Amino acid sequence: MLLSIHLSLMLLGSFVSSQPIEQQENQKNMCLDSNYESFINKDIKAHEWVPCSIEDNVLSKVDKNHPSYLRFLSTTDQQMPPTSASIEIIFKCFDAPKNVCEKAERAFKQAGDMISSVILFQEPIKVNATLASFCKMGDECGKNMMTLGGSSPARAMPLLNNDGLLRLHPQALVKQYMLQDHLPFAEYDILSVFNADAPFWFEEDGIPIGSNQADFAFVILHEFMHGLGFYSGWNEYISTKAITPDPSPFLANQLISMVNPTSTSALHPYQFLESAMDRLMTVLEYDNDNVPISSSKSVSNYTRQLNRIHAVTISDLTKAAGFSSAKEMGYLATKSGSLGLDISSELDPIVLETALKPFQPGSSISHVDYARYTKSPDFLMRFMQDRGLTLTEAIKRGGGDNGPIGPLLLKVFEELGYSTIYSPNTVPPLLVYQQQGLTDIVINELQSSSRHKSPNTTSKDGHIHISAGTS
Repeated sequence: MLLSIHLSLMLLGSFVSSQPIEQQENQKNMCLDSNYESFINKDIKAHEWVPCSIEDNVLSKVDKNHPSYLRFLSTTDQQMPPTSASIEIIFKCFDAPKNVCEKAERAFKQAGDMISSVILFQEPIKVNATLASFCKMGDECGKNMMTLGGSSPARAMPLLNNDGLLRLHPQALVKQYMLQDHLPFAEYDILSVFNADAPFWFEEDGIPIGSNQADFAFVILHEFMHGLGFYSGWNEYISTKAITPDPSPFLANQLISMVNPTSTSALHPYQFLESAMDRLMTVLEYDNDNVPISSSKSVSNYTRQLNRIHAVTISDLTKAAGFSSAKEMGYLATKSGSLGLDISSELDPIVLETALKPFQPGSSISHVDYARYTKSPDFLMRFMQDRGLTLTEAIKRGGGDNGPIGPLLLKVFEELGYSTIYSPNTVPPLLVYQQQGLTDIVINELQSSSRHKSPNTTSKDGHIHISAGTS
């Protein structure tokens, strides 16, 4: 049997249109919110777009002639000390023994401390952490596939990066940018729900882990990484033969065209939204020793091609010549070693999980290559966790001596805009948030921007399996 942690990303809903500032002051900007109940009850929509406009008194202070990307609080002039704000755990427990609830709460807090010891948060991260019986609350009883749990950003916001593409950024990341003007934050940054019926092992018990158990700390850390932003937005939203970034703007445009076929002013120019990490994704090429090297082909170029398609219906979209980008990405996402994260001009790309056939939503491309990283310090973000193996044993097997969050994983978070103990003064790649139609003012300038010489190119789909073995 397989035990799995499910974190599905169903990105459907409305989206704010790109209109002149004067027309949008009374419009609602949109954020993508998660529903924690969807982890327990699969009939509940996992995510939905909600209005999240900034308050009128803040709007009145925005200089409408100058884009907001100049207004984040830069740390380049004043070096920040290598200290971190905390990860605050708001814990709830249902239908579980008291001692298990207490152990789980301590494990959550220890995991938070472990993360904040290497990622230097400028603002505290608030996690809504729940341990509950999925059998009693969600009628998931006696199934061969047991859901261990999952984590998700509580809210994701569309922000414009320095390469000119609008992407969905998890709230936890947006808070670290220290923007003076920003869309309102949800109460929590990360939602985490775990199954009290699962065979979890707690280190504090002081007994060997069972052959069928999962180390609770291992699972928490893995899922928190997804909540902080380690996930791709590419998925099978439209076709099982192709993958695209989140098509919510395209679907909204489709609805607008159905209601008013002659109107084009309300159509959003960004039809597909990548995740923040997708900016780093690149198509890999190999040298003579089969070592991956950076390619000039950014995956974001596929997104740009999709955004240029003029189609009213999904049928028209899939028949368009530009949709070949989605088909090619569907092929690459199931071709071993084909996609990676370009994190530095001085380091090899991180190879993503593309060996699964067919494409597995939540597992494919939102994790690192299983075979390549199992015995490395960057084992944490593989899609499978070996059952019967403790976190300490996994660290030892990987040859790491600096804990479970490996150096390459930390580099990914630095590229997203987090500060770390190795790079305490990271400059965010963000230039402007999608507010009041300001995108058109700066788009030409942004197209030529990049963070390093290698190409800028990448749900939240997180899916971790406990490998089956034989009993």
